[in-house]
Amino acid sequence: GQKASSDLRVDLSKLDFLRACALQKQGFQAGALKYYSKILANPKADPDEYRQSAMQSVVCTLALGKLEAAEELAMQFLNDSKISSSDKVLMLEMTAKQQTNPQKSLPLWRAAIKSAKNPADKARMMYEVGTGLEQAGKYNEAIKEYQDALGFASAKLKPYLLMGIASCANRIKRSDVALGAFT
Repeated sequence: GQKASSDLRVDLSKLDFLRACALQKQGFQAGALKYYSKILANPKADPDEYRQSAMQSVVCTLALGKLEAAEELAMQFLNDSKISSSDKVLMLEMTAKQQTNPQKSLPLWRAAIKSAKNPADKARMMYEVGTGLEQAGKYNEAIKEYQDALGFASAKLKPYLLMGIASCANRIKRSDVALGAFT
């Protein structure tokens, strides 16, 4: 009796996950989101299905064109111990990349930077912050972001950071900083 009942609950949870995946694959984002939400509300959900449900709930919400709701979800998942830091970073990145207003994407990028464990990932996201600051006309702040990222950037990213520093420095008529970036 008791064991059969708990097995049935596990099967129903897996069924919800399969339903969510099938609906999402067929383009029914709202229906999939309903089932992903059920899994996220279940304290006994399978950890892998829970993690995937969190990620896919952000994906579905973005696909529905609800950027602010997706941002709120991604930020909410920051405090969820069941989700890995790399998944948290990915959710924040997905939402930040959809945001066309640099001022609104900056908090998402900064949250992703704090959650990231990999230094190369942090540097890449700091580049995104620097780019957003540069687009917003905050050249001094962008220079600082680019300079801070240089300390742990990959060899592939460093030229872009240096160009960002030089570009911002030239815009604020600081040729000394622009030239210093390449020495």
